[in-house]
Amino acid sequence: MTIGDHCEEFAGKPVVDFHGDMDLTDPKNTAYALRLEYGEGSMVNLIETFLSKPGADQVEALVIGLWEEAFDQSSQPIVQALVQHKDKLPNLKALFLGDIIYEECEISWIVQSDVSALFAAYPGLELFRVRGGNFLSLGDMSHGNLKELIVEAGGLGADVIQQVGKSRLPSLERLELWLGTEDYGGTSSVDDLTPILSGRLFPRLSHLGLCNAEHADAIAHAVASAPVTSKIQTLDLSMGTMGDEGADALQSLSALANINLSDNYISDDGLKGLRQQGLNVTSYSQGDPNEEWRYCTVSE
Repeated sequence: MTIGDHCEEFAGKPVVDFHGDMDLTDPKNTAYALRLEYGEGSMVNLIETFLSKPGADQVEALVIGLWEEAFDQSSQPIVQALVQHKDKLPNLKALFLGDIIYEECEISWIVQSDVSALFAAYPGLELFRVRGGNFLSLGDMSHGNLKELIVEAGGLGADVIQQVGKSRLPSLERLELWLGTEDYGGTSSVDDLTPILSGRLFPRLSHLGLCNAEHADAIAHAVASAPVTSKIQTLDLSMGTMGDEGADALQSLSALANINLSDNYISDDGLKGLRQQGLNVTSYSQGDPNEEWRYCTVSE
């Protein structure tokens, strides 16, 4: 599967594409999206134009889409511009860096950067979502108000997982990581998830997503016996390569409100067995459980 649609809602607000000649008519209740047409313009200039508009200081949610040559130019100038102009976005609570679809740039081509300066610049940030794993760094993450962290990649480096595992995010309630495949930079192992699975890292965590993993069966075994499952309410292991082996390992997790196992390779009998154990499972779009070669859903 590829990502074919831009987000239409972000942080509970409708997404509206910003153009340089438009006014910000409802800045508090709108998530404005800044995007370039391929080969045209400068994202830094577009950001500065946006921030010059009356009402920009009321904006709570901002989406950054395609920037110039995102397959070759990193997001670092964008990060620097947002940090430099932080005083013009005093109410920013939600930021999506990289709402880029495959027709614009494949997820495996998106060049990210060290985004850590954003967390210090925006202490009121509650939701951070980023797409693309190339050269991505979260740095030494410490943030008192961040409630939701989503990292989407066709392959996420072990270093990024380890940074999450060392982070200090006492308010974090939702964590979603797209682990991806080694073919596109997914170098993590189950061992890299140990701090997250310990249940000690995020005291308020209620939702854990370890998605899009080519080693989904091994993750299922690790999660099934992990202390974190006694703290969370929902678990997302969708878009991976899980078969009946991994599904069977999850049978003890009936206390969870929901487990999302969609887009895996679990047989009808495997799913039936989970439901017979009292698990509330979401399970649409399973691949052939007898398939010799299994692939996570989002890679290139």
